[in-house]
Amino acid sequence: MIDQSASPYATATIELLNTDLQNVTDVKYPLTFRVDFLPLVAGQSVVLKYKPDRFGSWLPLQTQSSVGATEVAGSILQRVKEVQFAVDLTSNGSQITIINFSFDMAEGKPNLRATK
Repeated sequence: MIDQSASPYATATIELLNTDLQNVTDVKYPLTFRVDFLPLVAGQSVVLKYKPDRFGSWLPLQTQSSVGATEVAGSILQRVKEVQFAVDLTSNGSQITIINFSFDMAEGKPNLRATK
């Protein structure tokens, strides 16, 4: 049962599934991962990270903690066959509302855009 009156967790991690953006043979860089959210308040942060080609540990991509910020994006500047993205959320007791996750390639297939 979900209790909407309960306090939000102080931290959370969202791990997305591995993706090859539908074609592993194209050039895959720069590959941009973007997360849109409602404006951050003091004490909140959104951290992007990734694992290229099933690498063993997460690599940092970008951090956003500016009050009022509504997006964070980071680009992978290496060729990968597939990639997994994740988002770490840190809150000050109020929830962070994620609106959208998106992936975009600047080369290879420039019109290919995956949105979650």
